[in-house]
Amino acid sequence: MRPRFLLPSLTILILVLAVVVTGCSSQETASEDETGAATGAAWETVDVQTAYDALGSTADAQIVDVREPEEYRAEHIAGAELFPRQTLGDAAAGWSRSAPLVLVCRSGNRSAQGRDILLGAGYPSVTSMAGGMNDWTAAGYPTQT
Repeated sequence: MRPRFLLPSLTILILVLAVVVTGCSSQETASEDETGAATGAAWETVDVQTAYDALGSTADAQIVDVREPEEYRAEHIAGAELFPRQTLGDAAAGWSRSAPLVLVCRSGNRSAQGRDILLGAGYPSVTSMAGGMNDWTAAGYPTQT
């Protein structure tokens, strides 16, 4: 059984707003359905504070660590699942396309690449955590070994 975190629609909206307010741009533009809810990729990158806040919320999200196994073993976010970037496409084949995914790596580069892979494969709710584990640990957020 995979550990899952809950993330409400409100938190996703907060993530979208955080991206807009901090000036992060999106390669794909989001649209809205008849109810005004966001559809598509509108929150490509979030900072560690936003990611940390999202972990304490209450709807479904999966934290995906895209680093190498030795990096993950040394230190990772509790509940994060390891899928190295080069295996991401194959691993994602069995994932729900509707569940929000937050990708993390050491500095934010590999997770941004992984995010782009998944967005290109049709996963609409994928974000990369800017600064990665470097910023996460610098902020004093909890990790596991």
